[in-house]
Amino acid sequence: MPRTFGELFDWFDAGLADAGDPHFQRLARGQHHPGTLRRFYRRLRRVVHESSGIFRVDAGPSRPLELETFAAGRATVVDLASLADSHLQRFVVAALLKQAKELQTGGRAVRGMHYLFVLDEAEPLRAQGQQRPDHQAGRGGRRRAAGRAA
Repeated sequence: MPRTFGELFDWFDAGLADAGDPHFQRLARGQHHPGTLRRFYRRLRRVVHESSGIFRVDAGPSRPLELETFAAGRATVVDLASLADSHLQRFVVAALLKQAKELQTGGRAVRGMHYLFVLDEAEPLRAQGQQRPDHQAGRGGRRRAAGRAA
């Protein structure tokens, strides 16, 4: 079984060329249409290759963001703006929040330890279709009153 994205890509290439192992053949003959598998593969390749180093194609040295390694009592800045894709920005934020939750509730929880996350210019991180809270508040009577005064 593939252990890196590079090996997974090779596995997909071989499988899509009808030279894959029995696991891929079972996947291809199952409930997944070959076009769906190709589409998934193209998207996965794009995400991995355009991830600005978040995902590594091959095994090698990596420096994952681990909350445990951040210095206590000091601010740590994670530059999300350097990630052009808002999906990757959401991925990084979710990974950090998940770590904080696990560190606060797991057996390794440190009594009195708290994490503060400040998301500056977090507009792209908002889920699609959601409105900003300050925009929702502005829909009340103030707009109507301003409209009558004009």
